[in-house]
Amino acid sequence: MKNKLSILIGLLLVSVMACQEDVTKRFFEDDEPTITSYLNDLQEDYSMFIELLDRAGFKQAFNAYGSYTLFAFQNDGFQTYLNANGYQKVTDLSVEEAKILVRYHTLKSIIPSISLGLGKLPAKNLEDDELVSSFDETGLQGIIINRESKVIIRDITLSNGIIHVLDKTMTPLVKSVAQRMEDTGEYVLFIEAAKATGLYDYLNRNYDTISPTNIKREYFTVFAESDLVFLEDTIADLNALKAKYNNGINDPKNPEDSLYKFIANHIINEKAIFTKDILIGNYQTFAGELINFFIDQQFKINLLPNDETSYVSFLDGKVDNQAKNGVFHGIDKVLDIYAPEPVEVIWDFLDFPYGQTLLALGKRDTETEVNLLNFNPVFTGSISGIFCHHPGINNEPYGFLNGDALILAAPSWDFTVHMPVKVVKGRYKLFLSVKGGSGRATVQMLIDGTPVGEPVNTNGNRVYWQQELFVDQVTLPETKSYDVRFVTVVNGQGQLDYIRFEPI
Repeated sequence: MKNKLSILIGLLLVSVMACQEDVTKRFFEDDEPTITSYLNDLQEDYSMFIELLDRAGFKQAFNAYGSYTLFAFQNDGFQTYLNANGYQKVTDLSVEEAKILVRYHTLKSIIPSISLGLGKLPAKNLEDDELVSSFDETGLQGIIINRESKVIIRDITLSNGIIHVLDKTMTPLVKSVAQRMEDTGEYVLFIEAAKATGLYDYLNRNYDTISPTNIKREYFTVFAESDLVFLEDTIADLNALKAKYNNGINDPKNPEDSLYKFIANHIINEKAIFTKDILIGNYQTFAGELINFFIDQQFKINLLPNDETSYVSFLDGKVDNQAKNGVFHGIDKVLDIYAPEPVEVIWDFLDFPYGQTLLALGKRDTETEVNLLNFNPVFTGSISGIFCHHPGINNEPYGFLNGDALILAAPSWDFTVHMPVKVVKGRYKLFLSVKGGSGRATVQMLIDGTPVGEPVNTNGNRVYWQQELFVDQVTLPETKSYDVRFVTVVNGQGQLDYIRFEPI
């Protein structure tokens, strides 16, 4: 009996092992190949690319599980790139150059060709740069990446991502907005004016070393007139440009000088805004003035009231020119300084560089991040503690704008927001967006030291969701950045999302 049982168990084990072997065999035979194995199988076309992956240390990474979009290139396209940069073979590239080249062509997100429309791609590449797509004369059949490389094979779906094959290697971004504009040869007068004002140096910064351990990447958006556009407005040289806007100061490096203001009015700093991101409303320029966008069938910049024909727009094929520190757009008319109409303004309490740094830390609501005074110059005041709601960790956005909120610890707080955005003079309804609940504070809001409405009770039954509370109607006497102060009149916690000015 014992021998029979042993034989039976042995037969069962053999049967199970055979089943497991069959399942394993089916899994590997039926499953799609990895990026690396796919390219390895096509050595005739991709042997140099495989060599590049190996030199950069990515060969194993692309042979493991993941979700990548890879813009690959065949041997002939890669050889053209190498020759153009003074190399003969892949091993002539340094290891760091190889890594940058692979990272530049890789996104850690699966993006099919149907998502490659006009404008920036839905995710950044591994170099933390945006890629932009456009079309050639064939329309949807001719997808161009970074105005440089055409997609010749698309949507190769693999087990760990998707490959789009380019006709030639893209050039990783290393130059600034200023350098990229200068290289085109189309913006000679604009660049000359930028150099005269000193703003060229500003636009030439890719990184700002705040401290030995803190290096901030710079971002700018520039709207620029080509030399041809200036000529159409009878502006042939720098002297003509100075003369047109001369305010008598005649010192281009003085921020009050007309030429300085003119160039500064073409720059939005701290954000690289692609056409895909532009929304209707006002954007503050480096000069402190406002640019207004209206979008119907096309982009209308600084649209004059009751005049559908007087506006600036973008030049076809001249937008979304990316650089290491931002993007520039060619415009079709000279961009004058403009006084826009009132529009809705929403200011998120974490929508400024240091606030974004807090979000990037990814800590939970229960972890104190900083004392409020460290928010200078955007915030000043006193408070016992400050937290940062981060939906990426807690996975509970609660309906917040951008999924984040500034959380202020009980019992009491008194702080002022120096709003970094301008609000156009006019009459508005003022709203405060909060997460209500028990134990919340009642706060008095003040604008430039003047109380607005009655104290706002942020208590409520909607414990787990955002709510927008009406504060009062306000008249803002001038276009400027206002100070908004919050003072608790009944102690409690605060969970603040944004303040909103709605034109009346």
